[in-house]
Amino acid sequence: HGRAAIPDSPRALILAAVDKYRQALAVRSAVLHPRNQMLGATHAALCDALTELGQEGLVQAAGHAEIALEYITASYPPDSSAEGFQRAKLAEMLTASGPPGSTARVAAEEHAVRAAAILSAHFGELNETVLRMRRLLLGND
Repeated sequence: HGRAAIPDSPRALILAAVDKYRQALAVRSAVLHPRNQMLGATHAALCDALTELGQEGLVQAAGHAEIALEYITASYPPDSSAEGFQRAKLAEMLTASGPPGSTARVAAEEHAVRAAAILSAHFGELNETVLRMRRLLLGND
């Protein structure tokens, strides 16, 4: 009775989630203060949903990840673990979205170096994300 049809494929479900996060972002952007952390969290959620689309969603996902990083750096102390993890996520996306030597890959390396430094300071050199960033920098991703 008035219920929306439920998508019947994983891809359709992901696209529906992306659409809902975009709607939420539009509404929240209209009613919340521009530096409200809820906006950063919505960008992060939209980024995660776009990443689920694979290669086709990576460029858009990276853009939302960068915006989420801006919210994190504005809301947390410098070199917070939240910043480190967000930089690691961004480094992995940018690595997957561009060929070696591209602007995306250069930015990925910068984020990976910074993420590894921040997270090793918090959790030590053997932290799983730190090791992943080191492999990414060595080209063994």
